[in-house]
Amino acid sequence: MSEATRRYYDDNAQLILDLMGRQFNSALVSGADDLATCLADDFDYIARTADLRDGQAVLEGGSGNGLFCRRLRERFPALRYAGVELSEGQIALARGHNPGTEFRAGSFDEADWPPASFDRALFLESIGYSTDIDGLLQRLRHAVRPGGRVFIKNPGQKVSDWSDFLRHASAFDPVRREYGFDDRSLGIVPDIDFIVRKFRGHGFRLVREDHPFYNEYFYNAAFYAPGVARPVRRPEKTSIALDAAGFDPETSLSELGRRHPCYVRYHLQSATGTGYLPSNRLTGCVILVFELPAPARR
Repeated sequence: MSEATRRYYDDNAQLILDLMGRQFNSALVSGADDLATCLADDFDYIARTADLRDGQAVLEGGSGNGLFCRRLRERFPALRYAGVELSEGQIALARGHNPGTEFRAGSFDEADWPPASFDRALFLESIGYSTDIDGLLQRLRHAVRPGGRVFIKNPGQKVSDWSDFLRHASAFDPVRREYGFDDRSLGIVPDIDFIVRKFRGHGFRLVREDHPFYNEYFYNAAFYAPGVARPVRRPEKTSIALDAAGFDPETSLSELGRRHPCYVRYHLQSATGTGYLPSNRLTGCVILVFELPAPARR
């Protein structure tokens, strides 16, 4: 991960907490119409699908402001948790939310852990920041116990047309840079099959791939002033609709929106049909669960 990533989260840590404090990522798996139920459903889904249990040792890569950790330890008080986070600003918030919990400053691509330290490793909308996926997977293979699992929740895409992938990446590049993604990173909407191939190449076995219903409205609404956006329920997700004709940059944005002009422009282009519409399938929320097989008995 890069200096741009660290700087983005240092600069925006408190603002993200103020405007989206209860929400630990953008693509919620729930179909509920209110945020509290969405968050409860989302947490239950992660705990169930990652097979989290009391007494496990859990690593979170890109642990953010620590609010997910707090919910995790409330549910599983005997769980042993370690987080690694690039942003010192985020770590300061996380330690305030979770006194006595281990949060390590640095890149999860480079963090070394004792062998067979963890039963589970979680990447909640953070795997795309990886700039050295092979290095990360070598470390995970070392740190995860045989039979342990890696749980990934992230936006993703299924690439059937590489020229389309490159055109969409180019169109989305200003947003990627705005969020501090390095040129070498997997990106905001990485290629799902590429991630699967990489994990398999390092000896992990894919045990689950889901593309659950997700709700992106509550995250995106935080970029706009009250009343500017409304939720739109679609078969596969709840998205956001903007009144592009009445949009006024002076009055229509929250402070978060004013700090993300490229992301706001992307929304406005989507609302007016002037942006690049990819033909590759954007899955929004993809769940990948990998297991590190135990050595075969002789």
